[in-house]
Amino acid sequence: MCSFLVRRLSPAVFNCHMESLNAHRYWVYARSWGFHLLVRIKSTETIIPFYEEVKQKPYDPLDTDLSDFIMERFSNWLNGYTKAFNKMYRRKGALFMDYLRRSHAKNDADFAHFVFYLHKNAVHHGLTKTIGVWEWDGYKALLNDLPTQLLRNELLDFFGGEVAFVKYHQRTIELKVEDWVDI
Repeated sequence: MCSFLVRRLSPAVFNCHMESLNAHRYWVYARSWGFHLLVRIKSTETIIPFYEEVKQKPYDPLDTDLSDFIMERFSNWLNGYTKAFNKMYRRKGALFMDYLRRSHAKNDADFAHFVFYLHKNAVHHGLTKTIGVWEWDGYKALLNDLPTQLLRNELLDFFGGEVAFVKYHQRTIELKVEDWVDI
């Protein structure tokens, strides 16, 4: 599994399709309407053969932007999820906006901020008063011993262990000026 955190969309669909995204190399925070993902993009050396297999043509760095190919994988995944959801609930129409917003974590501080952002977001939007209480938050899954698809040990090790992870998340949740919306 290539993601650390998923604010639930559907675990079964997510697990089934994430490998096709060929994610691994860069830390990326992708956002689309009502859920957030934190994924690691695989190395270029891994993506190129996958590109050539999917596109059935040789990779040409002058002609192809691999980030476009990766975003196409996300688009296909979201479209597939929408079709399955619509069929299951006998509905029609879009579930997601037309695009994904993404940010590249350029360093460890960016990565730590993205993880904190994912967990504080339910508090920020008034869904709960504290981190880890919201039903769809991956925070609790990272702190217990139950089986999970999340890369629990890798993430906790990044923060220096479970105690340091919890301490990092006890910071004051401060909103940036651009986070405020005029009503």
